[in-house]
Amino acid sequence: MAKKADGKHLIARGPSFERAAWLASMLRMAEQRALAEPTEDNIQEMRAAIGDDPTFAKLSDANKALLFCAMLMIRRRLMIYDELVKFEEEEPGPLLSALTAIVAVMPNYHGLLSVIADEMSEVGGTTVSEAWRKIVEFDDTAELLRGLTHRISAQPRVYDKRTIRSRRQRHEAVLIRDCLKPVGVDLRKTGPDEYGREGNEGLKLAVRIVRYTSGKQPGLHAFRTRLSRASSL
Repeated sequence: MAKKADGKHLIARGPSFERAAWLASMLRMAEQRALAEPTEDNIQEMRAAIGDDPTFAKLSDANKALLFCAMLMIRRRLMIYDELVKFEEEEPGPLLSALTAIVAVMPNYHGLLSVIADEMSEVGGTTVSEAWRKIVEFDDTAELLRGLTHRISAQPRVYDKRTIRSRRQRHEAVLIRDCLKPVGVDLRKTGPDEYGREGNEGLKLAVRIVRYTSGKQPGLHAFRTRLSRASSL
């Protein structure tokens, strides 16, 4: 009787290896978005963006650490807007067809899936029942993805780049306002700007945070406008 191949060799076969690498990459991206533990390089970049802002300088070390975590999280959350641009360029039809086919045929292959469950238990070092649980979860996930893909396919594509940029800027403004509150910085929709208006210093700190989260610092008046529009929605 031939010896069963171990999991490492199974994964390394052609497209299976590429798929495993893709899945690993997706998992890393998901973990990066879920966690907000800045590295020393991250912190140096944040400090460079904030510079000598007096409001930041007054914060305690603990609040500075909280703010750094929040800034990193904001930057990663805003990546979703890059995905919206990609949505405009991708056709969901082929994916929907593939998911529909998977959902339709899975119940018809109980015998084959039983053999696969046995193989999975050998490869993963788990029980057959645990392997079956993963197969059922996969089927449920495929059904959910099919439903969501179908719903998205029916939606009009209104995510042009100007709309996405506007939404991103408003979302960013609200996120920054909300991350400043816990560290004691009240970001009112007023502040000194090129039009001579007066107000709190928190606005200056906010636009320096934008320098880190978006790479380009807006004017004080422009940021106030984004925050006002976002707050009115």
